[in-house]
Amino acid sequence: APALGLGAGSSGRPLQEWVADNLGQTRPVMKDPASQFGLVHRLDRDTSGALVCGSSYRGYYMAQLQFTVRRVLKGYISLCHGALPQEIVWLDEPLGFALRADGLWRSKAEPAGRRALTEVRAVGHLSGPEAAEAFSLVRLRLHTGRQHQIRAHLATRGHPLCADELYGGSESSWCSRTFLHAERLALDAGTGPIDLEIGLPRDLWLALAMLVPRDRCSRALAHRLLMLRQ
Repeated sequence: APALGLGAGSSGRPLQEWVADNLGQTRPVMKDPASQFGLVHRLDRDTSGALVCGSSYRGYYMAQLQFTVRRVLKGYISLCHGALPQEIVWLDEPLGFALRADGLWRSKAEPAGRRALTEVRAVGHLSGPEAAEAFSLVRLRLHTGRQHQIRAHLATRGHPLCADELYGGSESSWCSRTFLHAERLALDAGTGPIDLEIGLPRDLWLALAMLVPRDRCSRALAHRLLMLRQ
């Protein structure tokens, strides 16, 4: 059966090493480099949230199959710069790769790129600690799994994620890492449906608590997320 865990990306220790040391004593797949230590998928380095880790070889391959055929619900929370229009429902620019002058690769919208589809589920508008700053709290769902998909899609629309310097975001004293959190993960790997919702980790919770919602709907969205703290 699959096991669900958290990947915070902030401890500095490789996740594979942690899985092998803490979970691998009685689960051989979690000590097997050839099977990615049971880890079925990945999160970006600074992204927190839910990860699927197979606790058996059967669970590992069954969960992999669900990702391959896109039967996994993947929900995210992000905070981006500016006021993203609340009527936007889909971000669908095809994505390719581009090499920056500093030698770093990044995803980039281009007509010849691979199909990428991000659903915008809710948008809240907030003011930063300095009133002139505008931010959008965005709940999203991935329908494809391109590298840096959410980061690239929002940056393409002129709304890079907070603290995401690779895609044009600005770091601040109140948000020290990319504000992107995998809040929900749902799948069925053969033993029945699993639906996991994970609240914001402490650092992102504190960052969100610094902001002021600009309207009733934005206040309701922010309040719900603050109530779901890890």
